[in-house]
Amino acid sequence: MMKDNAAGFTHPVKLGFEIPNVIEEEREEDFSELGPKDKWIDVPVGQFTAPHNAGQMEMHLSGTESLVWKKGMVFAGAVIRSKN
Repeated sequence: MMKDNAAGFTHPVKLGFEIPNVIEEEREEDFSELGPKDKWIDVPVGQFTAPHNAGQMEMHLSGTESLVWKKGMVFAGAVIRSKN
């Protein structure tokens, strides 16, 4: 959710995940163009197929261009869904 006082999101940010020795995926998302403020939204990060004992998954969000501090983003959690 982006709060009404959100700031610093004038450039896209990088979203990504990594499963060590299996896959790493990254993409850009422009949060300034996502739905209305103060409403929960789903933001897909990527798709993957992991072997049975893939290990720990890491997710990240980072700025791409602006060195401006960011504020006003609220995370409720991460959901991993099956495609089928």
